[in-house]
Amino acid sequence: MKNTILLLSLFLIISCQSVDNRPSIFSKSDEVNFYRVKEESENLLGKDSIEVPKVFTELLFDTEPKELTDFKEIQYLEKYYQKIPLNTASTEKITEIFNDAGFPINKASFGVSSICAPVYRDILVFKKEGKVTAYAKICLSCYKNYVVLENNKFENFQINYEDLHKLLDSLASR
Repeated sequence: MKNTILLLSLFLIISCQSVDNRPSIFSKSDEVNFYRVKEESENLLGKDSIEVPKVFTELLFDTEPKELTDFKEIQYLEKYYQKIPLNTASTEKITEIFNDAGFPINKASFGVSSICAPVYRDILVFKKEGKVTAYAKICLSCYKNYVVLENNKFENFQINYEDLHKLLDSLASR
């Protein structure tokens, strides 16, 4: 009986993986571009006399694009969103925040719930050697997000929004 318990305990210890050994999904990126909606772009929505371009409303409100390889909207980002330069420390901090969110996503563990419709005023584009590897659309008002990573699409996975909010606001106010 002792041998069985000892073998079972040894098996459990060997088979368990440390949480610290999980893969760092976003660390493959060597560049992160941060975009925040331009105030004059957002003001287009309040003007009755102006037809708001569909691509802008999709960027701001929809979970678009559906696939990473089809991210043709990136050419419109700088038209409606301000590109905010990131230094190495900011890039590393953003990458750390997203890696700490953890994968695979456990949908049962969501703690944030909100009835607001997200307005994606902040967009992060992760790149490796100039090629888009992932992107994240963030609503800091209701703490919702839409992330595309290779062929996977995720909505509202847990991010440390408090740290992300502080970091993005400090970067945008420079």
